[in-house]
Amino acid sequence: MLKRTLSLLALVALLLLVACGGADEEPAAEPTAAPATSVPATDVPPTAVPEPTAVPEPTATTEPTAVPEPTAEPTPETVTLVSPMAPPTTTSLESGSYIYSNGNQARDAQIFNGKLWVASIGGLVAYDLATGDAVKYTPLNGLPHIGTYSVEVCPINGTDRLLVGTADGLLLYDEANDAWETGAVIGFDTDTAVWEMECDAANNRLLLDYDDVSVLDLATGALTSYTEDDNGLAWFSVEQIVPIGNEIWVTTDYKGASLIGADGTITDYSEASGNLPDDSISDVAKGPDGSLWFGTSDGLFQSKGGTITPFTRDNSEAISYFGPDQIEFAPDGSMWLAFTSDICQFDPATGNCFQEFSTYSSEGLPAQASIGGLEIDDNGNPYVYFYDNGAATFDGTSWTSYQLADQAPHNFYSGLYQTSDGTIWTWGDSLRRTDVDVTGWNQLNDVYPSDMLEAADGTIWFTSGSGIQTFNGQQLAKYDRYADDSPILDMSYSSIAMDGDGRIFAGGDSGYVIIDGEEITLVGEEQGWDKGDIYDLLAADGVIYAGTESGLIQIEGDTWTVLVDDTFVEMPSKYVQAVAQYPDGAIVMGTYAGLAYYQDGAVRKDPIVTGSVSDVYVLPSGEVYVTAFKSNTFFGQGGDDNDGVFYYDGVDSWSRMTVADGLPMSSYRAVLVDNAGTIWVATGDTGLGGGLFRYIP
Repeated sequence: MLKRTLSLLALVALLLLVACGGADEEPAAEPTAAPATSVPATDVPPTAVPEPTAVPEPTATTEPTAVPEPTAEPTPETVTLVSPMAPPTTTSLESGSYIYSNGNQARDAQIFNGKLWVASIGGLVAYDLATGDAVKYTPLNGLPHIGTYSVEVCPINGTDRLLVGTADGLLLYDEANDAWETGAVIGFDTDTAVWEMECDAANNRLLLDYDDVSVLDLATGALTSYTEDDNGLAWFSVEQIVPIGNEIWVTTDYKGASLIGADGTITDYSEASGNLPDDSISDVAKGPDGSLWFGTSDGLFQSKGGTITPFTRDNSEAISYFGPDQIEFAPDGSMWLAFTSDICQFDPATGNCFQEFSTYSSEGLPAQASIGGLEIDDNGNPYVYFYDNGAATFDGTSWTSYQLADQAPHNFYSGLYQTSDGTIWTWGDSLRRTDVDVTGWNQLNDVYPSDMLEAADGTIWFTSGSGIQTFNGQQLAKYDRYADDSPILDMSYSSIAMDGDGRIFAGGDSGYVIIDGEEITLVGEEQGWDKGDIYDLLAADGVIYAGTESGLIQIEGDTWTVLVDDTFVEMPSKYVQAVAQYPDGAIVMGTYAGLAYYQDGAVRKDPIVTGSVSDVYVLPSGEVYVTAFKSNTFFGQGGDDNDGVFYYDGVDSWSRMTVADGLPMSSYRAVLVDNAGTIWVATGDTGLGGGLFRYIP
């Protein structure tokens, strides 16, 4: 029987730690171990495969022992890195779970009970306004997903509650217990992302950017949706949802705005309709005199009594080029505007600013920060949040900035690798290096890899969408696919391996390239390659194995042999996205629909791992780590509850971890066990959130 508790002693300790609240993202430790054998590949649509025959489920009989530290490989000729990092012998961190994410990438902010709550794609952050102390909430302390997109304060049954929109639905903060309740307590029980949210307290309802715009009646729990297809909403993509009286304005980037009337009828406002001069509407607000104000791409427009008054760069000093992204009125009637980098207290009489602040010049605002949104506090003062720099408040005289220190560089990670000097390399939104103690994040510019490897001479090789690059510790060199005299195939490169003779094999979406010193061999469609994308390459026992969209292929120089395709009934899918070798010589295949093993011409399907495998990491002990997505979800076909990080103890037991166990989110992309014996998992999606998860036994 499959053990549902983590069978590895270290991971048992992890679950115990998670149950007790876990640890937040502080430094970690440094390694010197064998590099990861595979890197996540692009998800590809599956085709129908024959129904596999049943495979007996393994029987767990003994409790596994703790993961042994991998044996360090011999150190190759040393290469000095730009910022050298000495490999440690032990980690300085305490045992437990860690998440490395960036809580300063803000998407919304609200003040509630003396704290500034900032929703970010790297966790929810609460700043104590009196002390400046901060707490970052992640799945290690109760969030269902690290990505938080909206935050709002709304009266529920007569009591103000803090509501948070996440990638997995709506949460309500339980302040007494510093815990979270799901949206089901107010009638919103879906786990779909909530991007925007607005409390309409006057009408006792919550407005949500969900399917396309939904109105939740807080008295009854009834949910009413207004969509583009069914109700004539201008567009499904929403910028702002603004309650004015008993009506609702919905603004969009490209198709104007929609007005949802009290009776549910919808009126569209756009340039084509003749009732607004612009189709790019960022915000709408109602002034003290009853006039409507629209922030648009072309400028700021006032609509009053059927007359539209424009404030543009031609007649208003407040409008340098584009119009404002945000418009807010304070209780005293003062009008505040937020632009990309400027905040203006606007004077409608002159078109100028009474006060103006810029992230390029004003003290207290983060330098050159991009403003994400504007709010007004109870004292009528503005506060803002920034896409990458936290938030800032204004007390009527000066600005105070709120940012977390020592954050990870970003929130999307798709690959992991460890070089022989102990450096941990991560990539996703950028390529970064750190040590096992995570004492810093050094960026290697101009490299956006899909895979990497370290050669015996210390040279590091990268593949990417634009070609193949090398790094000798000081210099970057590139085989550019776009160059007129390019020596390589014009394709996007996804994987790389080196055979026993030191030849480099780089695979991509239409073949592979062999680099042997100065000699380069091309194997593309013109040379007869007809097996489609190569997702992963593995060098094992003097052989190069390729995971492709046509199955598992053995490459011998410029010829190849198909070892496994979809005619094997035990093959979950012909799309082989990750390959690794088990100690007994079997080739582990991570496919679009599960894990399988190839040895001596036979294929065996794994009965436990059935998700879309993105990475496989095998230890010399026979222990296996696998990252997997829910199968088929990216192509609108639903998907089973079969995603997560899977661990095989090398004997007879599998176990599984998910977000419920503290992982940042459910896009599980890569896994690595470093030379210090700690486990790393890369997660994330660009713009949606994620982070690096780490467990230290």
